[in-house]
Amino acid sequence: LKYKLKMTRESKISILVATDIHLGFEERSLIRGDDSFKTFEEVLSIAQRKKVDFILLGGDLFHDNKPSRSTVYRCMELIRKYCFCDHQVKFQLLSNGEVDFYHSTFKHANFQDSHLKVGIPIFTIYGNHDDVAGNGLCAVDCFHACGLVNLFGKHEGVEELNVVPLIVKKGSTKLALYGFGNVRDERLHRMFSKGKVTFSSEDPESCFNLFVIHQNRAQHSLSNYIPISFIPDMMDLVIWGHEHKPLPDPEWHEKFYIMQPGSTVATSLSDGEAGPKYCYLLHIAGKEFRSEKIELTTNRLFYFEDITLDNTGIPPDSADLEKKVEKYCVEHVESLLEKCKLTLEEEMDRPSLPLIRLRLHVNHEFKKFSVKQFGKQFVDRVANSMDLLIFATKRDSVSMLTTVDKKLLSAAVRKTSQDACERIEAVVEKYYESAGLFMQMMVHTEKGMREAVKLYTDKGETNAIEMVVKNQLEKVQNRIKQLEPEDASQVTEYLVDIREKRNAKKSTDVEVNADNLAENISNNITIEKCDEVSRSTVVEENVLNNATESDKCNALADQIVDISSASNTDSSDAAETEIPTTTRRGRRQGRRASRKRSLCRSDEMVNETAEITVNVSKRGRGRGGRNVKQRRAGKTANRKIHQRDLLTVPSSPVEGELTSEDMITQKMDFDQESNNVTEHQPTTSMTTRSSQYKRFKIFDSDSE
Repeated sequence: LKYKLKMTRESKISILVATDIHLGFEERSLIRGDDSFKTFEEVLSIAQRKKVDFILLGGDLFHDNKPSRSTVYRCMELIRKYCFCDHQVKFQLLSNGEVDFYHSTFKHANFQDSHLKVGIPIFTIYGNHDDVAGNGLCAVDCFHACGLVNLFGKHEGVEELNVVPLIVKKGSTKLALYGFGNVRDERLHRMFSKGKVTFSSEDPESCFNLFVIHQNRAQHSLSNYIPISFIPDMMDLVIWGHEHKPLPDPEWHEKFYIMQPGSTVATSLSDGEAGPKYCYLLHIAGKEFRSEKIELTTNRLFYFEDITLDNTGIPPDSADLEKKVEKYCVEHVESLLEKCKLTLEEEMDRPSLPLIRLRLHVNHEFKKFSVKQFGKQFVDRVANSMDLLIFATKRDSVSMLTTVDKKLLSAAVRKTSQDACERIEAVVEKYYESAGLFMQMMVHTEKGMREAVKLYTDKGETNAIEMVVKNQLEKVQNRIKQLEPEDASQVTEYLVDIREKRNAKKSTDVEVNADNLAENISNNITIEKCDEVSRSTVVEENVLNNATESDKCNALADQIVDISSASNTDSSDAAETEIPTTTRRGRRQGRRASRKRSLCRSDEMVNETAEITVNVSKRGRGRGGRNVKQRRAGKTANRKIHQRDLLTVPSSPVEGELTSEDMITQKMDFDQESNNVTEHQPTTSMTTRSSQYKRFKIFDSDSE
């Protein structure tokens, strides 16, 4: 592949490339609300002025997954203003629209629609900010349905991904445009490792193969990025989105070039966002291409500076060190504002207030001054006065007894991915199988630590890791004490010997398994309790006490039912023998006599029940209760006692027996009599669920 271009205009495809527009970023800010829209308008105006064939966006057209109505409206307005024009589309789309745009009802590009007058088509993938939601739609889907953009590279597969290109032809030049929307980096890394990502191509040699991707390029962890080695060798050029730091020129990587345009607006005050922003003009002819970077002149200036105490020239032991450092920072900001003023005189389209971020590196002994008070000095002079300065504290260097072999760890990750193992425990196990003896843990075992981590994560045993570390450490210490080494070198030999013995019986002896570990934790959890564990233990004891009292209440309620039933029977018999019940007056006198006998016989039991019920209800009453379980226990006990007491009410009135109405009257009379004797005493309200019973109260006669 030659980095040059020698073709006629009829066969040259011109593309304007931009990524990470982030429309709607800080849209509610009075100062920075229009930054993303002004820059996007500049990109569209450049495309119209350069008369490109189409615009290619590398994801993150919007900053939010659900952009606001104002953001959607302004985006539509800009696209219609610059892309719907009399410019004639001079290329053909040869690929199958049923495959390219399977996700939409409209199986064709917007410029192929006779009802739309599109002069500059926009082709885009979705990024991680404007990715699909739960219903499988994103904001860019709406723009595709409206005919404003052409969304390609959408996929639904979770385990496999087949990338089919869009075939663009102009004259003798054929362009195979590959791309897919953002996928979670760990999952995509695993899919590439298993060979589940395929790229369809009829004749790679006859087309210029262009690949658009929106993933992590920088390695943040073992699998939280996409290595360049995963990209097929048939590609000629890769346009990498998601990375906000622009690379001015394409980089060569053995088989293909990589172009990283960067974002058009600064969304974070980091080092990678500082400096100028670009969009790129890409010319393709045959198998050759030429790129031209165009610096944007409407984005806000951003200066990022690192300051160390050594660079300030201030002695570390000088008096009023903090005030002198603060004064130095103020002078440094003033110098940056002067630099910004000179730039704005030449470029009038830029916003007047710049972004400035100072990162001050200090140690732990440095007394930090107020960042907000520092920023108030530059209000209305910078766009980010409240976070203009941050402190970076140096971490104390920790000497590592053992080091991790990165090559072995990477090999373990690859081997684990090939074996379709997805748990991190498998990676650690593969690593220690390949590592040498002195690269392994001498005191602790992999199995013990693995089981402890499982208990911590799966079962919530917060002390699991601590217990395993203490247990294994005590075992090794006891063994060393028994051997009585003469010097430190013998201790190392003993540790190596212990390690070898563990490896020898690794297949048959498990030093700490999950069951024993859980048992040890449950037995020793009372040792070295923290305040939180103590509080939770007290709560559990209270709940158990509550349950015991509830059981007592249930037992007493059963006894009340028996006594009440006996009382009702005796009362009815007495009423039949002593008082004639043929008249209304006689029935009333019989009910009164039976009520007196019932109250006398059950007085002691009712008082005992009321005492327990009051104690339970005090714990569970309203928001004054100590916790939800106690309140529920109190309410349940009250309800059970009352319902069992009401079981003695006959279903139909019989002469000489108590009816439900009489029972309610009996309770209300008892309530009234008690109120006449005592006032302001604790009561417990017991209410049944049925609407036919009224509320009544049981008093604690002992306390009265």
